Amino acid sequence: MKRRVVITGLGAISCLGHGVNPLWEAAVKGESGLKEIDSFDYGDFPVRLAGEVKEFKPQDYIKNRKSIKVMSRDIQLACAASTLAFQDSKIKEEELNPERAGVCMGAGLLDNEVDEIAAGIKSSLDEQGIFQMKKFGSDGLDSLFPLWMLKYLPNMPACHISINHNLQGPSNTITTSCSSSIQAVGESFRIIERGDADVMFAGGAESRVNPLGISRYHLFNALLQGKDKTKEDYSPFDKSRSGFIVGEGSGVVILEELEHAQKRGARIYAEVRGYGSSADYNYFPNELTDSDGREIAMSTACSDADIQPDNVDMIHAHGSGIDKDDLLEARAIHEVFQAKAKEIPVVATKALMGHSGFASGAFQVILSAKMLEEQKILSTLNYTTPDSDINLNMSKELKTGVDVSTILSNAFGMSGQNASLVLTSTPGGDK
Repeated sequence: MKRRVVITGLGAISCLGHGVNPLWEAAVKGESGLKEIDSFDYGDFPVRLAGEVKEFKPQDYIKNRKSIKVMSRDIQLACAASTLAFQDSKIKEEELNPERAGVCMGAGLLDNEVDEIAAGIKSSLDEQGIFQMKKFGSDGLDSLFPLWMLKYLPNMPACHISINHNLQGPSNTITTSCSSSIQAVGESFRIIERGDADVMFAGGAESRVNPLGISRYHLFNALLQGKDKTKEDYSPFDKSRSGFIVGEGSGVVILEELEHAQKRGARIYAEVRGYGSSADYNYFPNELTDSDGREIAMSTACSDADIQPDNVDMIHAHGSGIDKDDLLEARAIHEVFQAKAKEIPVVATKALMGHSGFASGAFQVILSAKMLEEQKILSTLNYTTPDSDINLNMSKELKTGVDVSTILSNAFGMSGQNASLVLTSTPGGDK
C-alpha cells in the first residue's frame, strides 16, 4: 500500500523577504520584489532589474559558521530556507530519526564569483596582457581559493543541508533546469511513499543575480532587456510578454508521511497526491515545437493522483514569460483539460520575485500549499491584455473564500524536462 505524504513545513528566502510570511503577504497584496540591481554596478549592462535577496546573513541560519567559507551564495540560501522550513515544521529532535530522514534538492551550475576567477586569470597574463596557460599553472592556480571546487558543486546544497540537520537517509540532487525543484519534491514524495524515509527536505536554490549568471540568460535571449524595461513588463501569458527577469533565492518544504505527521500533531498545509515527469525536444524556449512533454507530465500527475483533469480546481502555471514558452504551456493545458481549459483558474507567480530557475518550482509548491490552506487564489501580476492564442482563464485579481481542494503545479525546464505536481487539501489539516 502506498503511504500518504503531506507538507508540514515551509521555508523561503526570496527578494520579498526572509521566510514564508513576507512571501505570502506580498503575493496576496500583488507586490513585486523586482528592483534595480544594487549588488554590482550594471553600467551599460543590458539588464538592470532583478529579484535580489536583501540583507541576507548566512550566519543567522547556519550552525557551523566555519563552513560558510566553502559555500557559494546558492548553498547559503538553500541552508537558510531549509532551517526556516524545519523550524516551521516544529519537528522535535526526539521525533526525527536521522536514518529515516533525507534531502533532495534542485540545483545546477553554481555561478562562480567574477573576482574569484579574475584573481587566477590576472596572475596568468604575460606582459602584453595575453593569457598564458603556462603562467596559469605556475602562478594562477595559487591565486584561487584552495577549496574553490567545493563552493560550486551542484550536490553541495543537499550535502550541507544533510550535515546541518543530521539527515542520514536518502540524499540526492536534481539538475534539470527550471523543473528541478518540483522534481525534487516529486522524487522525495516517491521516497516516502515507498517507505524509504519518513521525512524529507525538498526544494531548490539558485543565485544568478551576478554578471556571469545574468550573462548566461542574456546570451540565451530569454530576458527582458534595456533601460526602458520595468518590472511591469514582466507579464507571463499576457499578449505583451517578451521574456523574464532573473530572481534568486531558495524554497524548501518538509515532506512527511501522514501518520508520522498526525502522531505528533503537525500542522498540515497540503497533501502531495500525484507526480508526473517527462522529457521532450523543446530544449530552446524560443522555438515553437510540440508540447507533448508538457502534456505527458500533467496527465501523468493527474493519473498518479487517481483523479481526472476535471477534478483539478486550479493550475499554478510555469509561466516563464517567454513568448513561445508560454504558448506551448497553454497548448498543453488545452490538450489535457479540453473544454475545461477555458474555465479552470490559472495563475502564474514568477512576476512576484523573478524567474529563479532551479528554485522556481519550490516557490510554486510553497505558494500552492498556502493557497490551499488559506483558500485563496492569487492574481497574476501585470496580466492586462489577453492573448487569443493563449485563451486561458488567467487569474487577474486575488480571490478569497474560494473552494479549492486540488491544485496542479507545473515546472518546465529550458532543457525540455518537465514536471507536474498535484497538491490537495487534506482532512485533519490545521485550517
